[in-house]
Amino acid sequence: MGLPVAGAGYFLEGPEWLRMALMGAGIATGAAAWLAWPYWYFRAGLFLSHKPRSGTAPASPLQATG
Repeated sequence: MGLPVAGAGYFLEGPEWLRMALMGAGIATGAAAWLAWPYWYFRAGLFLSHKPRSGTAPASPLQATG
């Protein structure tokens, strides 16, 4: 999403402050997404792992005998 915004700021014919604002917003958005990318791999790994996560699901009534 950041690349089209930065590109629009680069090719826009208008005031310099508007061009710089668009390019800055695009670069900031792209940089934030680029930095957050490893976090999504981590979250997907936790979600797809085979280890049971504590507190995510109630215990089965079949296991609660006693």
